[in-house]
Amino acid sequence: MSCLGSTNSDSIHSFPTGLRIKETKDVYEGEVTELTPAESENSLSGYGKTVSHVIVGLKTVKGTKQLRLDPTIYEAILKEKIVVGDVIYVEANISAVKRVGRSDAYASYDLESETYVPLPKGDVHKRKDGDQGVAEVVPGVVFIDEVHMLDIECFTYLNALLESPVAPTVILATNRGNALVRGTTDIVSPHGVPVDLLDRCLIVKTYGYNREQIGKVVQLRANVEGLKLGSGVLERIAEEGERGSMRYALQLLTPASILAGLSGRSPIEVEDIGEMNELFLDAKTSATDIGADGGFDGGKMW
Repeated sequence: MSCLGSTNSDSIHSFPTGLRIKETKDVYEGEVTELTPAESENSLSGYGKTVSHVIVGLKTVKGTKQLRLDPTIYEAILKEKIVVGDVIYVEANISAVKRVGRSDAYASYDLESETYVPLPKGDVHKRKDGDQGVAEVVPGVVFIDEVHMLDIECFTYLNALLESPVAPTVILATNRGNALVRGTTDIVSPHGVPVDLLDRCLIVKTYGYNREQIGKVVQLRANVEGLKLGSGVLERIAEEGERGSMRYALQLLTPASILAGLSGRSPIEVEDIGEMNELFLDAKTSATDIGADGGFDGGKMW
């Protein structure tokens, strides 16, 4: 049984969510008209000079502006090999500088290896919306398997959280029929889930695998593992899967292939599956063989 739960209310709780980033950045963009590093005495070493700041002049179609920038930005300018006449983009908050290209006013030929760009429009100082940074909350998906293992307190808390406007879509899975809700002594509910939570869910119909479907899954698994199946083997394993479980049918493949290899054969034959059944039990058969007192019928132990 699978349940699909969803949400509505005013309180915000801690739930897995996605984040979409929006951020406004202060940027300076334009053609470099001046690039002058200012030096000062190095007070730490006692000799030599160090760059205290850098004066950068920027020009756009709308105007010009002179900036006094941090020496760390000057290091980025040197790394980008920026000179007068280049069009640059400065993000002052994080000391980031990018060379966009050379101003087309300096173009001498029709074809050059240099990238020429037009003089930027608008003001030198702009505010731009970034597409990464800090975010908008986007509800996600939470999958809870074996939900019948939660106790009544967990279900109560989950009920409250589902009312949050940012709560995710919650998918619950269980294989129980009517079962006692954990943490209680007398509340028996379908699937071991309290009725008040169950009423808020869309229950998805699920069915067990039939023999044909089990056979297809086993064949896919055999192909992935590079195993060869002899005549009638797929049908025999599918029969075991229908009687026991899909997992048991798949688990028969590996020991059966080892047994076939010990016998000097490449494909798995029907007799290999028969020998596996003599050595191993599926969970249903094992549970049937166990007595009501927890002992073993017939003196068997495994």
